[in-house]
Amino acid sequence: MKVLLVSDCHSSQICGVTRKQQELMKQLRLKTHIPKLLSSDSFITFPLPHFQQVRLAIPSPFSYYKVVKVFRKFKPDIICILTEGPLGLMAALHCNLHRLPYTTMRCTQFENYVQGIHTIISTYLDWFHSCSRVCITPSPTLAGQYKHPKALGILNGCNTTEFTPEGNLHKDIINLPSPRWLYVGRISKEKNVDVLVPLAEKLPGSMILVGSGPHIANMKQRTNIYYLGWKRGEELSEIYRSCDVFVFPSKTDTFGQVMVEAMASGLPVAAYPVVGPIDVVNHGVTGYLDEDLQTACEKAYETKDSQKCIDYAKTFRWSDMCDSFMECQVICENPPRDRVYLYLGLAVFVLSLSFLL
Repeated sequence: MKVLLVSDCHSSQICGVTRKQQELMKQLRLKTHIPKLLSSDSFITFPLPHFQQVRLAIPSPFSYYKVVKVFRKFKPDIICILTEGPLGLMAALHCNLHRLPYTTMRCTQFENYVQGIHTIISTYLDWFHSCSRVCITPSPTLAGQYKHPKALGILNGCNTTEFTPEGNLHKDIINLPSPRWLYVGRISKEKNVDVLVPLAEKLPGSMILVGSGPHIANMKQRTNIYYLGWKRGEELSEIYRSCDVFVFPSKTDTFGQVMVEAMASGLPVAAYPVVGPIDVVNHGVTGYLDEDLQTACEKAYETKDSQKCIDYAKTFRWSDMCDSFMECQVICENPPRDRVYLYLGLAVFVLSLSFLL
């Protein structure tokens, strides 16, 4: 079947959504489907304020024409919109105008990232996904909290051949004092990385941060934390296997791909008992969840069992995720209901933005 994935994520972004769409494309090909990714790579983009790494397609009549052209040329059997940005909105507009059934993915809790307009963003996201036949989220816990009548939680997978305890250790880490506490991800306020500063002062050993972001300048003022910047591929695998415990301070992630990668490398996870870690970590077995992150770190280290972490991570398979993804698309065979106000609202929104830009 021809499967069209629509995503506002630019290929230059390093995040869970880009990783997910890459793996989904790969699995769809392996299962003999014909996938196509419509992303902001093909459009003129602008950086999202306060999130400079995020580049979004500029909504305009010309951009909308390019979206329509892809639909007409590819003629997809299945349509899934992965993001709620301008590109996702233009794709949703086309689908609703032409009565094309589609599903959506709610991969982030972006409403919790923006202070002051939380209610506005939350209302928009609820409305955006309510127009789809099925709303897919990587968190079964979060799926139960959404207002969408057909919200489904489908866990992400993990490439356990790439992330494994077997292999070389990282030359810059192996000589650091242990225990070695690791964080991998965006260094920004919404990831709650500020808690890592006092945590590094209280815990023995070394705190290692892999990543970058707008908060890096504030964090670099601390001398008790080691920064390695963004890493990928084999070097990232070496970093995982060179550490002792993975620390996940975020309270807003819907999944937390890095937690599964850490467990696949033999590391237990220390995190808060919130959406994301609740779905990913087997509490007391492959990590520890506690409202006090220091307690979670200490307990995770004390009860560390690398083999149990590795075995548990193997249950997260991209192949299974792809199968579940395709199964829920069956629900989309019936045409959607007529939504006149949706058509008008989407059209006005896109056109008004076009004039503003």
